[in-house]
Amino acid sequence: MTVILPVVRKQHELLMTLLLCNAAAMEVINWIIFYYKFLFLFLS
Repeated sequence: MTVILPVVRKQHELLMTLLLCNAAAMEVINWIIFYYKFLFLFLS
């Protein structure tokens, strides 16, 4: 409980960190899909 308490007190920072990480992960997924589309296009 003592480890979680500082995180709970900074709810806004936690929310913004999760939001930014989620957005970054979505962008990375889009780039991977984009890259593999062209890779499969050139290999076929």
